[in-house]
Amino acid sequence: MALDGFDETKYGTKGKDGDIALNRFAAAGALAVSAAAGDRRYKPLAEALRRSQFGYAQELAFKGEVKKELTKARRLCEDL
Repeated sequence: MALDGFDETKYGTKGKDGDIALNRFAAAGALAVSAAAGDRRYKPLAEALRRSQFGYAQELAFKGEVKKELTKARRLCEDL
C-alpha cells in the first residue's frame, strides 16, 4: 500500500522527498476509497485515512488526532 513508504516527517518539505510524501499520502487515501468501493473490509482504512487527511488540512501537523488516525490506518493496513 502507498502508506508503506510514507514518511510524515518529510511531508511538506521542499524537493523530491517532500513530493514523494505528499503523493503517497494522497494516493493512499485514493487507493483505500477505491478498494472500499469493491470490498467493505477496506472501509475502516479509508475512513481512518480520510480523517487523517482532513485533520492534517486543518492542523497542518501530524500530531494529536491526525497522528492517531494515521497510526490507526497503518495498523488496519497491516491487518488486511
